[in-house]
Amino acid sequence: MEFRHVESTRRFEALEDGQVAGWIDCQRRGSAVAMVHTRVPDQFGGRGVGQGLAAYALGYARENGWPVLPDCPFIRHYIVGHPEFVALVPAGQRAEFDL
Repeated sequence: MEFRHVESTRRFEALEDGQVAGWIDCQRRGSAVAMVHTRVPDQFGGRGVGQGLAAYALGYARENGWPVLPDCPFIRHYIVGHPEFVALVPAGQRAEFDL
């Protein structure tokens, strides 16, 4: 599995054998990146694509100093299970996401 950030489409993508196996749609909101939707097509389901993609996207945000707004329930749930990423969500907005 390969992961990449695609600035032109405002997405993080997972690739398997050159095919897009999943993605996270994002929006810029000031200095923050809002992760608004995660999608893994059925043919790639059950293989951890979403988990790997979430880890990659949140790690990328951390490396680039981007605050994260987890509007997508999957991303919010991932952060709950991986508390090392809670610090990416601005402190004043964590309650909004039940973090």
